[in-house]
Amino acid sequence: MKRIFGLFAIVIFCIGQSRAQDYIKYQRCFNRIDKEVNNKNFREACQILDTVDRQYEFVFAKHCMMALQICCQNNDSTRASIWLKRSFRQGIPSWIIRQDYIASRCLNYKNTLDVWNDYDSLRAVYKSSIDTALANRIRHLMSRDMRYTRKVNDGFFLLRYTLYGIQWIHNNSVIHRELKSIIEERGFPGERQIGLLNNLDDSVKWMPIISQDGLNNYLIEGKAFFMLLHYFSTPRNHINPLLFKSVINGNLPVENYARISDYQYLNSKHRKRDSCYYTHSSATEEIDIVDKRRFKIGLFAYAQQKQNNELYWARKRAGTLLKEIIYE
Repeated sequence: MKRIFGLFAIVIFCIGQSRAQDYIKYQRCFNRIDKEVNNKNFREACQILDTVDRQYEFVFAKHCMMALQICCQNNDSTRASIWLKRSFRQGIPSWIIRQDYIASRCLNYKNTLDVWNDYDSLRAVYKSSIDTALANRIRHLMSRDMRYTRKVNDGFFLLRYTLYGIQWIHNNSVIHRELKSIIEERGFPGERQIGLLNNLDDSVKWMPIISQDGLNNYLIEGKAFFMLLHYFSTPRNHINPLLFKSVINGNLPVENYARISDYQYLNSKHRKRDSCYYTHSSATEEIDIVDKRRFKIGLFAYAQQKQNNELYWARKRAGTLLKEIIYE
């Protein structure tokens, strides 16, 4: 009986491990796509996108947009139709695609006409996928977080690091308890569950911002992510195993997991042994150790991340963020 139970446990473990790799493999696919785009191998990038389309029901909005741009850059109207439909179903408003220099080419493809005509119904599918109650709950927490954060950032300077600072730290703990409860029960409350920014369809508000900062920062859902960064900016016990479960099922992007993890270990004596994915400039760890950790969770080498970050700032200075394909 014990032997049977042991074999059963091993099978369950192996199944769990195989499922656990899904969105790590997903991230590795987009790392490869990133590399092919960088080398202007758009046809090869499209072939990897076919794999993503077949294997993943959920694709983050940022990656849907990236895929659409690649298809348009390759003048592949058939694939562009697939990724335009996915973009609308994942909550990307039509005005964003119309304003993007590369993605807007799909306006001229015959293959995409039906998708454009179905925009309202596809938008309805997206809205029906959102857990409205959870989205409202997270917005409420974020509003509370920002109320205390503004006091620390903008309040009377003599109180910023005394009264307001103490209130901020306490509030972070209260919010963290609720977030942890949500994550334990339902997984990380990110884009997959609560959608994108709730007012992103307001082009008058967002077009100037996106023109200046690009799409990478806004085709995401970052409320819970930022609240956890606030909480872990003060030394705390980490919750990495809990967060990693949400990486596995696509609730939490790998890069965001890495950034939260780095914050958790900022002032920890266990930093070198347990963490650091080197996602911010204050890290001083040996790069080969960092890269081993990054590869394990599906991220590419830190040198590539640094190169992509530098590329973003070069594009921002040149004002070409909406004229280029999104990078990881």
